[in-house]
Amino acid sequence: MVKRASRALVAVLVLAALLLEACGDDSAPATGEAPATSTATPTVATATAAPEISAGAERAFEHLRVLAIDIGERFAGTDGEREAAAYVAAQFEAAGYSVAIEEFEAQIQINDATIEIEGEGGPIRALPLGGSPSGEASGRLVFAGLGEFADFEGLDVEGAIVLLDRGVVTFALKAVNAEESGAAGVIVINNEPGDLYGTLGRGTGIAIPVVGVAGRLGSPLRALAVAGAEATLRSDIGSDVRTSQNVVGRPEDGECRAYLGAHYDSVPDTEGANDNASGTGLLIELARVASGEEFGDGLCFIAFGAEEVGLFGSRAFVQAHDVSEAAFMLNFDMVARIGQRAGDGPRFIAGDIALADLAAAVAGELGYGIPRGSFPANASSDHASFSEAGVPAITVHSGGAEFIHTPRDTLETVFIEDLAIFLDVSIALLERLFEERTQ
Repeated sequence: MVKRASRALVAVLVLAALLLEACGDDSAPATGEAPATSTATPTVATATAAPEISAGAERAFEHLRVLAIDIGERFAGTDGEREAAAYVAAQFEAAGYSVAIEEFEAQIQINDATIEIEGEGGPIRALPLGGSPSGEASGRLVFAGLGEFADFEGLDVEGAIVLLDRGVVTFALKAVNAEESGAAGVIVINNEPGDLYGTLGRGTGIAIPVVGVAGRLGSPLRALAVAGAEATLRSDIGSDVRTSQNVVGRPEDGECRAYLGAHYDSVPDTEGANDNASGTGLLIELARVASGEEFGDGLCFIAFGAEEVGLFGSRAFVQAHDVSEAAFMLNFDMVARIGQRAGDGPRFIAGDIALADLAAAVAGELGYGIPRGSFPANASSDHASFSEAGVPAITVHSGGAEFIHTPRDTLETVFIEDLAIFLDVSIALLERLFEERTQ
């Protein structure tokens, strides 16, 4: 009776945690920041009020919604990515462009893990720790504190899935202590609400799967361990060659004299609303606008696949086409959540400094303080492939990175007001670039 009642309470806790994982909850930010609110007016609109929400912004946001909600996860080489490609192609065709879907191969690193608790519903998402092996293990959930050697003394973990808190002891030593005590697998709980990314390092010789989970799952998992729940841990690490595709919209004469682009794929287990349904939605609306304007002369539009796994789409396009004579390339990557944290505000990522400065000047004329900037050292986007080919290129970027690559990158954490700013700026920038080309 007591165990049955405890398991019922645990089921409620797990359900709540999984709802947070799948849907997001502004009361529990993934990385400890304040809840999401629209940031358009205080951050960017330095000289004017926030823009009126035009029909164009509404159309762009609806494309964002379809990609994020109706289609959902769009990981490279999956049915979701192919469905998104077909949707983008249909929108380009409706705008009057000649459309081609250009396939290419992408070498994709697989880094996936799940935890299933007997009698508790669907799998819980986890992430393998670098240096740990692929594998599957089933056994009792046993909580062993921080995973220090003393934590295992007198504790029966033979054949168990050991649950450990992050901290004090290195990941590698936690795993060694667990394996030497007879554990079949290890789950490390993050000490922050968000996902745990980490590595055991090289040469540990660990033979059991070791994964990390988001800190917000810690309490329900510890309760399940107390209740004696049975768990199955699966960890899959490796690589695979998959087929992805770029969607290319060309004007009637087929000649590309400049490019606009955005990637439409996402990482696994997320709607990818800001990253990058937002950029794709903006790209589709710009294609519609450009089809009826002079500045659309010679503009080609590319929705890139497989960006998240290594810029494969833009690299494939540049390798397959001579882009060297293009006047410019504008890439849109995350344009619907204006970042508030230090180093994470809106900016024009400078593949080409002069083009980024021009974009900043145009934004300033509209009353928006969007400067030239850069990505962190470990990040990039599809403009880089064109820069390497000698094309003046930038990425238009709103920041707002606190939820990217997590289940909280949802429709609820992006804002049409922020998207409207970048639509206004992008149209004005295209008009300016066309004026300069025709002078």
